[in-house]
Amino acid sequence: MQLRSDPFEARAEVKPVLRVSILLISFVALGLRFIHLEADFPPGINWSGDLYTDEGWYSNNAIARQLTGQWTVEGDFNPIVTLPVFNVTQAAAFSVLGLSLTTARITEVIFSILVCVFAYLLVARLGGPLPGLVTLLLLSTNFTLFAFSRLAILDLPMTAFTLMSFLLATSRRWTWTVNVSVASFAFCLAALTKTTALFGLPSLVYLIWTSQPTLRKGQLAACVCLASIALLLGAYYVAASAVFPEAISMFVSTEFLPRLEWTLPAVVKALARAVWNGTVLDRIVYPLTLLSLPLFLVGSQRVQKNRLAVAFSIGLLISFIALGVRGYLPPRYYLPLIVPVVSLFGIMSVDAFRKLRPSRWSYAPAVLAVGIAAVHLLNIARYLSSPEFTFVEMAGDVKERIDSDKGDNLLIGNMANSITLTTGIPSINSVLGIRDLRWKALTYRPTYYIALGEEKETARQLSEMYYLEELSAYDVFGNYYDEKRVHLYKLVMKP
Repeated sequence: MQLRSDPFEARAEVKPVLRVSILLISFVALGLRFIHLEADFPPGINWSGDLYTDEGWYSNNAIARQLTGQWTVEGDFNPIVTLPVFNVTQAAAFSVLGLSLTTARITEVIFSILVCVFAYLLVARLGGPLPGLVTLLLLSTNFTLFAFSRLAILDLPMTAFTLMSFLLATSRRWTWTVNVSVASFAFCLAALTKTTALFGLPSLVYLIWTSQPTLRKGQLAACVCLASIALLLGAYYVAASAVFPEAISMFVSTEFLPRLEWTLPAVVKALARAVWNGTVLDRIVYPLTLLSLPLFLVGSQRVQKNRLAVAFSIGLLISFIALGVRGYLPPRYYLPLIVPVVSLFGIMSVDAFRKLRPSRWSYAPAVLAVGIAAVHLLNIARYLSSPEFTFVEMAGDVKERIDSDKGDNLLIGNMANSITLTTGIPSINSVLGIRDLRWKALTYRPTYYIALGEEKETARQLSEMYYLEELSAYDVFGNYYDEKRVHLYKLVMKP
């Protein structure tokens, strides 16, 4: 049984003018990500509070390395223990370009460009050059992806490593043992960037299996892949748990326990919500892809026989189930889904074009794709033409106030690490970490406290040890998160 070749792959030549035009538009759109990197996140996309917190949280150990020379902060949130790859990458960037919000976001932009390029190469390899170009055009211009490409969080770096593993798994340059080994290693990098990479494991196994010349060799390669990933990840977490047992225990309890009520109505509602919230990616491509995919998988031999289309369909199904079980659904969780959604749209659009030829309706998919890209490019241009900088302005004022207070100052708060990323002011997290707030306050003796909203419980605990003197309140990101303002307090230790 031959599995290596894809008999229905579309290898028709693309006209040079079309290829150059799409590549030029895509590269310009990717380059726009570097403009106004410190600008506020675009309004109307995000409903989670991660804009205030997550950039500092997940760069915390790279920040600590730059400020103190030490990788970890005792008792604080140390993501490098459980998810080391992103912090190591950020630390390398900080060592070259210096600690700043811009540096942190440059690394994210680079990863986002890799996502688009890897997706293009993968679709072009397994689906043909024209679907690959459509995928690149729609990914590079997508406004939601553009917005999150400039936020230093884990999802896009994880997606880049996952796509790298898919590319290596389907390469024909080396022997199958080399392909499986390097693909498994790349996938481990993805899982050590963010654990939700594991949703893509069945897709990787399927691609490795069907890349082999015989069914028997495919089964062997799939088993080697699973064993390699289990061995590498298992070895890492066993070693980490020996050194940081409390951090690993907290990680397992927070990351792997479902938050779903296991009743039929609750399950149906959770799955429906998990699918619906994905419209944040694109209100046309996303629903059109999900509605069309079953029809193409049943009615189109070209799509049925396309290994990447099947692999991405498997990945989408598993992701929706996992998101439904997870329960908490911020927009950033959907970023990895944009690649399979747009790739499937590109594959199905080209298939529809070929089926409809020579009818004039055959150009409808192309007109639709170009129209969608144009609307997204217009949104990008509109956003970049009038940027706001409320976060960095707030952080700058906080730095001025703290710097005017002579002595060794330390900022505490749930969003304090993001202030450190922007200003270099040392900080400690008030919520995350293996030690409670009282331990941190008594151990580190913070002198300032920054809060999003009232944070009544944190303020109550701090008020048992400190007098809280409010210095300022700020309107940041339009107070989109429940209309909460950011408050800065000076802490004075009680006798």
